[in-house]
Amino acid sequence: MELEATYQNVDVIYPNQPAQNRKIRKAQNPTGQHQHTGHGKVRSFHFTKPVHGKRFPPIIYLLQAVSILLSVVIFITAVLLFSVWSTKLAAVENKFQMEISGLQTNFTEWTSKLVAIESKLTEDISGLQRNVTEWSTKLTVIENKFNKEISALQKNVSEWPTQMTTIESKLQLEISGLQRNVTEQSTRLAQIENKFEEAITGLRRNDSKQLCAPGWKYFNSKCYYFSKSLKNWHEANSSCISNQSHLIVIDTAEEQNFIITNIMQQQHWIGLNDLSVKGQWKWIDETDSKTSQTFWANEHLNNGHCVQMRSDGRWENAPCTSNRRWICEQIPFACFSN
Repeated sequence: MELEATYQNVDVIYPNQPAQNRKIRKAQNPTGQHQHTGHGKVRSFHFTKPVHGKRFPPIIYLLQAVSILLSVVIFITAVLLFSVWSTKLAAVENKFQMEISGLQTNFTEWTSKLVAIESKLTEDISGLQRNVTEWSTKLTVIENKFNKEISALQKNVSEWPTQMTTIESKLQLEISGLQRNVTEQSTRLAQIENKFEEAITGLRRNDSKQLCAPGWKYFNSKCYYFSKSLKNWHEANSSCISNQSHLIVIDTAEEQNFIITNIMQQQHWIGLNDLSVKGQWKWIDETDSKTSQTFWANEHLNNGHCVQMRSDGRWENAPCTSNRRWICEQIPFACFSN
């Protein structure tokens, strides 16, 4: 330790002399005594008292203090920012919950309104049907009476010309009145139907996604349900029917692409089968598959009478008893359709 301190003192005394040269000299005379050079001269080596430690300048302690202070400031700032953002996040979450509650309330209100509209329209249509039936009956009675009177008048043309003219005019007036009533009732019925169609169109345009039940997806004026459980083809079809729908009937490439994006690479039953006649593939609504675009897999098998959509979106037939997921299709407000 003293030798190392001595080297440090030499470095302090000779700061501009290369350290390597100083070390060489120390190695040549480790005792620190006078050394003869061989030419009659004596070379002296002087060593100072070892220094066992150095004191750092005050600026170093000042920088350390500043560094610690900055660290504390940064930590406090981070804590404050975290508190502010936590408060903002809580506010956003509350707002989001309020908006969801509002949407649910709106959906319930629209459902109630639509039920009321349906009831009113059903009553109006029933009333119109009764009126038309009554007027038809009256018209039939009048027509029969008219025919009888015409027959009687024809037998007595020579005797009753004036009376026949009066009766004919009266009958014409009654027929005109009946025709006006029928026209008025028809116009009223058309106005009610137009208002109903406008209301349905407005609902679909302004809030189409709320036309579908929770858990269903809206696309191109239809609602679709993608199951999470597994059933055979017949059970899947019964499940769709119990929800006022049916297994999906794919008509277009756009619908096919929409289905592919939602099957999550899982096999699903669709509404295509040849249960009636083997090899004649028909949809669940009895539509022939040849009337629309199909998406069969090139290597689809012939060992089943029901059709499934593979994970890649292609179709292949499979045993109807196999358990698969399934897709239901529903037209919103189907109960109002003609």
